[in-house]
Order: sequence, then structure tokens, then C-alpha cells
Amino acid sequence: MNLDKINYYGVSRADYQACQEQIDRHATTYLVFVVLVAVLLTDKFWTTGAFYLAMLLVFSFCSYYFKGPIMWELDSFNGLTFTLVALALNYIVQRERIASFLLFNKYKENQRELRVQANFDYLSGVILRSTFMDLSQKAIEQPECTDFFIGLVDIDYFKQINDNYGRRMGDLAIQRLSQCLEKGLEVDYRDLADFVEKFDPAKDNVLARLGSDEFVFACHCPSEAACLEKMQGLQAAFAKEEIALDGQRLS
Repeated sequence: MNLDKINYYGVSRADYQACQEQIDRHATTYLVFVVLVAVLLTDKFWTTGAFYLAMLLVFSFCSYYFKGPIMWELDSFNGLTFTLVALALNYIVQRERIASFLLFNKYKENQRELRVQANFDYLSGVILRSTFMDLSQKAIEQPECTDFFIGLVDIDYFKQINDNYGRRMGDLAIQRLSQCLEKGLEVDYRDLADFVEKFDPAKDNVLARLGSDEFVFACHCPSEAACLEKMQGLQAAFAKEEIALDGQRLS
């Protein structure tokens, strides 16, 4: 028996070489496919990168399993090289799309920020007076909306707080009151940028800052007595609040 014609696995050298050539063709086809996908089929850089990484792992596994450790090292190097080349080609071809995509996302974020600034008070975090008027009018115009109550809230002796403790303490008191009212009235602004568009007059409660320490709310209550009871509960809850700033306490 001629040992030169027998490989390690007991297969004739001719058959082994034919099999090896077929595997090499498949590997080359895969690498060419990677480059073509980079240029033609994908338009999102990070998605493309994740796709190539997955394909490279599959390619490396198949190479190790079918061709052995020695060829696996070479194939892994070639696969990594082609993957990097493919990503570079993808970026070159798609960079205008990528730039447009990033610019469009930035535009959408700016639009969302502008909507928040146009509808919400920066200090208290609740909606502005003009937005409240629009939303409450929308609710009042609904025939089925018969349990809608509107009320006013302010802080007693607020000017004295500013005079005696400073405006920072006054601002903190306004923020604490707005948080207390939001919780007690079950106001849920969800996504600030889309709240006005998604406002449901049949179930959503709203709270707005009129100016200085004055707030106005509109909420759904089964009766006037229930609304009055809720207001008394809010008054009691806020009376228990303690506000501390720079060693000063306000209660």
C-alpha cells in the first residue's frame, strides 16, 4: 500500500484534495458574498456589523469542524480580513445614508425637545397655562365628560417664603407642591413630547402652573364631594412636607 496516497483519515489523497478544493470554493464564495452584501443589501452600519460578526463565527466554526485547526487559523484570518474590508466598503457606500439617518434622528429629538418646551413649565414640570386651556376646553366639549372638575391651588404666604428664605427656597417649594399635586391627582404625563397629542379627555387628569405659586388642575371625580375630599387630602399631604435647603427648613 502506498502511504503517500493515504491521508490521516484513511481517505485517498485525490479524494481529499477534491474535497479540499470544494471546501475552498465554498469559503471563497462566502467571502465574496460578504463583500456583495456590504455594498448592495444593507443600509444600517451597526446592523451590518452584527450580521457580519454572526457570519464570521459560523464560518470559523465550519472551518474548524471540517478543515481542522491548521486551516482554521488561516480561514479565520481571511474571514476577519474580508469582514473588515466589507465593513469599510459598507461605510463608504452608505455613509451618506448614515449621515442623513443621524441628522434625521437629531431633527426628531430637537422637535421633541421643542414640543416639551412649548407645553411644559421648566421649573415645576407641569403643563403651561395655554396648554391647559386647550386641553381642558377639549375635555369640556366632550358630551360624555360629565365628571370633570377644575380647581385652583396656591401656597399661602409664598411672598414671605421668598423674602425670608430666598428664591431658591421658593422654587423648591413650587417643585415640591407640583410633585405632591401630580401624585395626589394621579396626573400621568407619560411621554412629555407626545402628551398633548395623546391626551384622552375621557380619563386623563391635567395639572398646570398659572404663574408664581398658582396651579390649576382638571380631574375626573365621581362627584363634587369626592373632589372636595381629594383636595382636602392634598392640602393635608402638602402640610406634612418639609423642605430643606442650605441648612434652612421650611414646613
